[in-house]
Order: sequence, then C-alpha cells, then structure tokens
Amino acid sequence: MRFPSHIPESVLLDYVYKLNSDSSVHGITLQLPFDSDSNINVTNPLNAVATLKDVEGLNPYNTAVLSRRDILCPHCENVKQQHVHIPCTAAACYAFIRHVNFPIIGSRCVIIGGGRLVGAPTADLLSRSCGATVIQCHIQSNNINEEINRGDVVISAVGHPRLIKGEWIKPGALVIDCGYSVLNDPRNPNKSRCVGDVEFETAIENAKWITPVPGGVGPVSIAMLFRNTVNSAKWSVGLNNSICSCSNYSENDILSKEHADRKVSR
Repeated sequence: MRFPSHIPESVLLDYVYKLNSDSSVHGITLQLPFDSDSNINVTNPLNAVATLKDVEGLNPYNTAVLSRRDILCPHCENVKQQHVHIPCTAAACYAFIRHVNFPIIGSRCVIIGGGRLVGAPTADLLSRSCGATVIQCHIQSNNINEEINRGDVVISAVGHPRLIKGEWIKPGALVIDCGYSVLNDPRNPNKSRCVGDVEFETAIENAKWITPVPGGVGPVSIAMLFRNTVNSAKWSVGLNNSICSCSNYSENDILSKEHADRKVSR
C-alpha cells in the first residue's frame, strides 16, 4: 500500500492495526526510510506491527529475543522456536556463511555499521547464536583498516562507496558486502552504477569468498523475507515447524546452490 507523503502518523498506525487483525495477511513490511512530509517517528509504526506478522524482524519482541537467546536451529539457518523472525539481511548473511561451510564458531567477525536493519541484528545473531567473536566498528572508528585486517569474516553495511580496500582484507577471509550506493559511471557520464562498501576489484585478490554489489546480499535478503512470511502463515494455522533443512525441506529450497554459486563470487 502506497500512502501520500503527507499522511499523519495516526492514520498510518490505524492501517497497521487493521492489517494486524486481518487473518488473510501474514506479513507486514514498512519501506524504510519513510518518504514523508509528516513528522513520523519510525519507531512507532515498527512497534505497532504484530510480532507474528513482523516478517522483517524489527519490532521490540523480535529484536529482544535475537539479542538474548540462541534461537537458531543447530542444523540449518532457520529459527528453532515459533513466532520469532530473524531480520532478513542478517539471515541472508548467515545463509552465505553456511553455504560456503565457513567455520563460524570461534571465528573473528568484523561488522562495520550498527544500524537496526543490518549491523545490529547481524552482530546479535553471530555472537549469540553462532559463537563468533564479533567486533563492531563505526565508519569513523580509529584504525578501522587494522580491525578489518584481523577479521576472518568482514560484513559491511554503512552505505559508503568503496570504503574498504583490498589490502585491508585478511587473506582467505569471507567478505559480505551489504552496502549499496549509486555513483556516476566514469566511463559514461549519462549513466550511473551501483557499488558496495567494498572495493570489489582489489578485495577479490585477498578474499576467498566475496559477495558482489549488485546481485549479492539483496536477492537473498528478499528470499529470507519470503521465508519469514511462509513461516508466519504456517504458524497462523497452527503448524509448528519452520522451513528448515532438518525437517522435510532442504536448504536449497531457500537458497538454491545455482543461485548462491552465481552470487558468491571469487
């Protein structure tokens, strides 16, 4: 549903409550940031979404559970309890880690960025549920290149084009680029191009695995959104099992090997 930019917060909240009570709706997402002329506090609409239908995993219950509990099934990347949705990009990052069979337990994971959509939930997921040593950096952290160079896994989500240079990457590291920026194409001033936070052309020399931009984390995040929505629909009719590779489903139902091989580039 697209609303006019002048919609009052109260009207938006009323619509969210209406969707909460509609049994035919299994997932609610809010397109952030709001393109709004009104003074809308984004926290209020996010908090208003029913936990079961919060398929982006951004309301207080989902974020609290993610930060305090080991919620992942030990055999796959899905949740092992009902009514908890992992934020989509955090789930996508973990899907890439699993796909390349990276030994995440005990590894040093450096995350650049601490936003509510990517950095914060990914840090919680990897530290609480995966046993990784997580180091979170701000874009202005001192000696950020040295921190990145010590990372077995590097995940960036700051939206700063080509911030991370190839020489900063530890040889053999896994690099997951969640950044997205649009720049003018120097080869054609009439066109633009999308780039990530990582200088892909140089980073690929040191990284063992690296996700491209575009076509890397984004499509898998969308797949995770659909997975959360399917789980929500199943839970709403009393089905307790989530989609996971230790039930009647395989991991390839969520992230096909062909797709992942194409999206995780060396």
